[in-house]
Amino acid sequence: MPKRVHRKKYPVKGLERHGRRWRWTRVIDGRRVRYPFDAANEAEAIAWVMQMEGRSEIVDAGLWEHEVTSYTTESVAAGRLSPVYGEDRKLVLMREAPRMGVNSPADLTPARIQAWYDSEIKADRLVTVTVNHYLKHFDGFCRWLVSKNKLLENPCKAVEVVQNPDNTREVYLTSDAVAELLKSAREDHKKWNERHKPGMKAHDPYPTIELFILLACECGMRKGEIDAARSEWVDLERGLIIIPAEEEYDGKIWKRKGKTGRRRRAVIPMVKELKDWFQKWGVPSPYLLKPEKRWGKNRYRYEIHMVMERFLKRHGYEHVTIHDMRRSFASNRVSAGLPMEKIANWMAIDLSTAWKRYARFIPADADIERGSASSSQTAVEQVLVPERPVSENHLGTTKERLASLKELFDEGLITELEFSE
Repeated sequence: MPKRVHRKKYPVKGLERHGRRWRWTRVIDGRRVRYPFDAANEAEAIAWVMQMEGRSEIVDAGLWEHEVTSYTTESVAAGRLSPVYGEDRKLVLMREAPRMGVNSPADLTPARIQAWYDSEIKADRLVTVTVNHYLKHFDGFCRWLVSKNKLLENPCKAVEVVQNPDNTREVYLTSDAVAELLKSAREDHKKWNERHKPGMKAHDPYPTIELFILLACECGMRKGEIDAARSEWVDLERGLIIIPAEEEYDGKIWKRKGKTGRRRRAVIPMVKELKDWFQKWGVPSPYLLKPEKRWGKNRYRYEIHMVMERFLKRHGYEHVTIHDMRRSFASNRVSAGLPMEKIANWMAIDLSTAWKRYARFIPADADIERGSASSSQTAVEQVLVPERPVSENHLGTTKERLASLKELFDEGLITELEFSE
């Protein structure tokens, strides 16, 4: 049975009580527009409408797709959102709107957003952290609509939010598993090229999957960083991967993840296996993965995730994601006894973030003995420390040693405590 609408003659035009809630009706450009809102009593509802009546500049919002596109385009142009994050936000707003049941920003109400939020939490389609993140997308969009006088107020402010639980993904690869995947990648590459002769389109000149695993599991690089990685990032002489904070190349402005002003470059030492890979196969140029592939309309230059998903499923690791490999990088090094400060520096993230998100999955003692804390050549802690020139007396002057330590500290290869001592 529909809720009864009370159309009592209130002191303000267009005010109605709809069930237990209130709404204000206006006619804009010949079209009736309703603004639902919450008020404790009649006096509060009248006061709210009288306050809003003074905003004669309020205009009717257009269709959802048009407004979302205008919002993301303007935000990216103004630098409030990065191009990649702008596309992500637009995707979420366009995808979740049908689930919320809105066709226009005028349809947004606190009750409708709350109903969508509660249904997503209960359906367990997304984890709580993701649902809260999606709500932030709507909050940013609604604040923009209010600033453009297309909404009277932000309906997201009234939503009751469930706090993020401590549900960090509990998946990582031990160093034994990493070594097993690297071996499988080499074997797959050999079998593949035996079936495809050099010169054929399907021929793979070098083991791409092996390189990806090394960069992800042994350098802790994100998918987007591996995708954008170029030959200039590889310093073979010092055994380093140097990821700039941001870079313009091939008509694309690429930026590391992070807020503007806090984004910083990452300097990561190579493990022996990665340096051996480059010495055997060379450093592909201009990009490390699929050098001939250029930037297009997609978010990523090269969609390696489909290749990796098939590879992981084929070898019994279908439960592992690409970002799990980044977690494995930190976890295995913590297990090997390396300082957390040093690992955070390599990943170019805050120490608290490294502990909370990446270095909590420490294996049992038996796993440590077999894997990353062992003396095996395949263990992940076999990091190549860059060689430094010393003076003729093999000790160097105090000035030379301090300069060398300062360089190591600046590149994140030693901690502040190690540098000060």
